[in-house]
This record gives sequence, structure tokens and C-alpha cells, in this order.
Amino acid sequence: MTYGETMVDEITAAAPQGVDAAFDTAGQEFIARVAGLVPASRILTIVDFAAGAQGAIVAAGDPTALTTETLPPVLDLAARGAFQTEIARKFPFEQVPQALALSQGGHLRGKIVVSGANQA
Repeated sequence: MTYGETMVDEITAAAPQGVDAAFDTAGQEFIARVAGLVPASRILTIVDFAAGAQGAIVAAGDPTALTTETLPPVLDLAARGAFQTEIARKFPFEQVPQALALSQGGHLRGKIVVSGANQA
């Protein structure tokens, strides 16, 4: 699913019976954009650290912040392949400055992956 202007329409078409939960990996006002589809309390975000004030579940990289109530349903969906992440570009570790510049420029379709020199 892309985060472009048609995102809500794409979600609605993909899930005509409704949305049970969402996993936000891009931010960009995702919580507000999907408010009519899924309540904030059913959204897990790994990028919008202010979303907790809107009722979303924020996984800020601290595994102790996750609870036994919120994580298992998301992990189950991930294990069943319900989430897909598009890779925009891969960089070797030596090119972290270029990867960061690309990320800061925004407007990417997918994630940037930085790996060890022999894994790019």
C-alpha cells in the first residue's frame, strides 16, 4: 500500500469489509488520514512518536514499551505475511550519507536499506 494521495481509497478497495488494525511505517499524518477507517487505538506506529497523544500504540524501539496485549495481534498478522514493505533503494554502509540525504528529501516509495559492505 502506498502513502500517496489515493491511500485511503486503496485501503478501502483492498478491505471493503473494513479495517481491523493498521501498522504505520511512514508517519506523514497517517493517523489523521485513516481516522475514518480505523480508530487510533488500533494503529501501531514505529515512526510517529507523537501519535500516542492521539491514542495510537507507539513502538519507539524500546521493547519494554510493548505490551502483551498489543503486540501479539500485530505479530500474528506479520507472520501471516499481511504486511509488505517495499524497498526503495539499498546502500552499502559506506554510503550512509547518501542514504540519509535521500531519506531527508522525502517522497520515496518504499524504505531505504543500509547494510554491511558485502550485503548491499
